[in-house]
Amino acid sequence: LSVALAQTGQSAQAVMKAQRALSRNPNSFELRFNYGVLLISVNRPLEALAELRIANRLRPEDQGCIEQLRNLESQLQK
Repeated sequence: LSVALAQTGQSAQAVMKAQRALSRNPNSFELRFNYGVLLISVNRPLEALAELRIANRLRPEDQGCIEQLRNLESQLQK
């Protein structure tokens, strides 16, 4: 739902819904990963980095997460 809201321009609502979902299920890889990607899309890269690092700890073998982390870290170094 958060991703759908963000795609329709309702970014603030999307962030709030994602935060609420994470408060109920903080160990969900999917929620952490999607929240990290959402934060990238709303130009909150440092928060996104933190969420993606947590997601990576939850599922270190996930290539999509690894790629998002690498891309974001590269952008932040510029």
